[in-house]
Amino acid sequence: MTGRASRRAWAAGAALVAAMLWAGLALAEEPPVITYKVVHSANAYPQGGVYPLALELTVAPGFHINSDKPDEPDLYPTSLILNGTAACALSPAVFPQGHAYKAPWLAKPVQVFDGKVLVRFDLTVDKKANAGEHLLSGRLNFQACDDSSCLMPENLEISMPLKVAPAGQTVEKLNPAIFKK
Repeated sequence: MTGRASRRAWAAGAALVAAMLWAGLALAEEPPVITYKVVHSANAYPQGGVYPLALELTVAPGFHINSDKPDEPDLYPTSLILNGTAACALSPAVFPQGHAYKAPWLAKPVQVFDGKVLVRFDLTVDKKANAGEHLLSGRLNFQACDDSSCLMPENLEISMPLKVAPAGQTVEKLNPAIFKK
């Protein structure tokens, strides 16, 4: 191979590698701004009772989301729509108090959430609910922002598996620090 042909082959190979790397970077997904974990108060929920549940939201470092009451009518509030069933009803979500955040472009501070956020609600299990596994759902609506801009509002689908136990069955209490009376 001549020097010129060798350089062309090397340049073509380098261009191919660069294109493959660029395509890989373009296809790589950004990590989610919010992740969640269902926090149970028991390992199962006996028929005919009301039990506390929570959803622990984790907002990615460097981001915040507006609270459910952001103090400004033009801001997109965070909301959690819970979907129960006839056998397993869910009360409306109760968000904690947000904290004040002053963005450079706002005239006054607004209420936001960041880090870990515990959203509480109750599960009411019908006395005729079938014992066994149940899957409830919800949808978290939010808008994430950093110190310089906001992303488009998003919806995060929530999946909440739980187990219904026969009435009167003894169950194991979970997360007592979160669900202390």
